[in-house]
Amino acid sequence: MSRFKKNFGPCRSSDHIANHFINYVIPFGLFVLMTGMFWLWDHSYYHRVYYIFVSAPVLIVLLTIRKDDLIRLFRHPLILFYILFAVYTIVTLGWTSSETSLTSLARRPLNILFLFTSFGLLAIKTPGKVHRVFSVSTFIAVLSGCVSVVF
Repeated sequence: MSRFKKNFGPCRSSDHIANHFINYVIPFGLFVLMTGMFWLWDHSYYHRVYYIFVSAPVLIVLLTIRKDDLIRLFRHPLILFYILFAVYTIVTLGWTSSETSLTSLARRPLNILFLFTSFGLLAIKTPGKVHRVFSVSTFIAVLSGCVSVVF
């Protein structure tokens, strides 16, 4: 992963926006994703928060980074294997006789790809934040579990 750190980053014209998303919005979105089941009572809010704070920022960052950085990011073996698996999944879902449309079924692997990419962008750009997000999320989850056991 260290090979990405050297020249990885968004285009110069959108550097500030992409860095803001990578440094603040995506870590907050991942924190909400990991702890949201404890304090977001309605499932629809949980999905909306994921789309607003994880999927949309990742899409914006992917659209603004340089082409060679995007190629390097998607050459990572984990991302490559997941893309192959997602294509296989979408093709096999196309053969099913489900009443759900193929585009709705294909959206699920894309959301997981955005989740992998969000962790990848965060790990490449600011590796220390991944550990902090996990630590704080773990603390909140343990605290929520203790509160739910007591009450």
